[in-house]
Amino acid sequence: MIKFYADPRKMAFGYVSIKLKVSYGKRIEIPTKLKFKKEEWNIIENHSILQSKTLNLDRNKLQQIRMELSEYLRRAEELIDQYEKNQTPFDLNRFKNDYYTFTPATLLQSSFSSLVDSFIQEKKKNHFAKSTIESYSSATMAIRNYVINSSKIKNKSNKRNPSCEKIYENFSIASIDFAFLKGFEKFMLNPPEDSGQRAISESTVQSYLICIRAIFNYAISKGIVTQKMYPFSSKNNGNYYKIRPSNRVKKSLNKDDITKLVQIKNKLTVAQVRAIEFFFISFHCNGANLKDIALLKVKNYNIKARTLTFSREKSRSRKEFTDETMISVNEPLARLIEKYRSSNGELLFDLIEPEFLSDQNKISVRIKTITRSMNRLLIIVAEKAGIDRFSLSWARHTFATLAYLTDSNLDYLSNALSHSSIATTKRYIDTLPVIKSEPVEKLKTELFKNDNA
Repeated sequence: MIKFYADPRKMAFGYVSIKLKVSYGKRIEIPTKLKFKKEEWNIIENHSILQSKTLNLDRNKLQQIRMELSEYLRRAEELIDQYEKNQTPFDLNRFKNDYYTFTPATLLQSSFSSLVDSFIQEKKKNHFAKSTIESYSSATMAIRNYVINSSKIKNKSNKRNPSCEKIYENFSIASIDFAFLKGFEKFMLNPPEDSGQRAISESTVQSYLICIRAIFNYAISKGIVTQKMYPFSSKNNGNYYKIRPSNRVKKSLNKDDITKLVQIKNKLTVAQVRAIEFFFISFHCNGANLKDIALLKVKNYNIKARTLTFSREKSRSRKEFTDETMISVNEPLARLIEKYRSSNGELLFDLIEPEFLSDQNKISVRIKTITRSMNRLLIIVAEKAGIDRFSLSWARHTFATLAYLTDSNLDYLSNALSHSSIATTKRYIDTLPVIKSEPVEKLKTELFKNDNA
C-alpha cells in the first residue's frame, strides 16, 4: 500500500513534512521536499476548495501542489509496475534505493529535452527554415545551462558534476512556470561568473522566450501539459510571464543613402558592384532574402506582364499561409534581372549550382557563404559611399521603412512583406523609424532613375 503521511516530528511552528509511506508487511517512509502547516495539509488531502480560500491557497496553487504529489506517487507506482514486468521480487529496501534513481516513462515523455527533440523533428518535417530551427536549438541550450546552474551541484573545482546532466534529462516541461521564466531571464542577462554562460541582450532573451512559448504550446497540443499550466500571458499579470516586444530598432538606409550608392557604382570593383546590385534586387523584391532570390526560377518571371512571383521561405513553412507574392517589375529591376540572368537552366540567377537543388543542406551552406562574402563587400562599399555600414538584411528593413513612409496602407505593406496578418505587420512597423510621404512604386522608380545597371 502506498499513501502520503504528514510527519510532525522535527518540525516547528505547526508544520508537517510530507512523506510517502510504503507498506509491505513492514513499512518504509520516503521523504519528499514538501512541507505545509497542518491545517493546509488537511485541505490539500481532503481536496477542500472552499476551506482553501480562508488560507490563501488559490486553485492554481492547489493544482500545482497536487501535481507535485502525483509525481511522487506516479514514480512509486511505475517502479512497482516495472518490478512486476521484470518479475523482480519486491523488497522494501531495494524499493527505497531504486526510487531515487528510477525515471518513470510518463516523466520521460514530458522531459523538456525529449519534447524539444520531437518538436524540432516536426518542424524539419514541415520544412521550416534552418535558421528558425537553429533559434529553437539555441533557446533550449540556454534553458539547459540555466537548469544545470540552478541545481548548484558542482564539485570543488567548480566544474559541473556529471549528475547535473541527469538533472537536465529529468527536467520536465511542467516545471516551467512564472518563477522559472523570471529566473531564466535574470540568469541570461546577468549570469554568475562561474556559470560558463555569457550575458546576452534583452532582445535575445525575449526571442528565446518566444521559442520556449512555442514549445510549451506544442506540449499542450500533444496533451503532455494542460492549458491551465500555461505560464505566459499577453497582459501584465503577476502570475504569468509577458513577453516584451523588442526595443531594438531595425536598421535601414534612407533615400539619400541609396542615391549615394547609385552614384558611387562607377568607382567600385566588379565584385562590389555585384554585391550592391543584389542588395538592390532584394529591395525591389520587397526585401526578399538572398535564398528566396537564389531559388527564383525562370518561370517566376513574366516578361510580358512585367511581374515576378515567388513565396518566401518562411511563408512556405506555414501551412495556413500559402499565398505567393507578386512583384511589379519596374525598369531598374528589369535591367538588373537581364544583367544577372542565368544563361541556361531553370533558375533565374546563377547563385546556386543546379545540382544543389535536391540538397537543402548544400543550399543553406552555399547561401551562407555568398551572404558572408557580399556583406564583407558591402562594408567596403559603405565606407566609399560615406554612409553607415549595412548588410543584405537591411534591404527588407529599407523597403519596409520607405514603403511605410510613402504609403500608409497597411494591407499593401502586409501583402508586400508576406506577413500572415496585419497584426504581424503592426509589430514589425513598431521596430521601424518611420514618418510618411509619396506612393512607393513611384519612389522605387525615382530612386533608381539614374541607375543604368
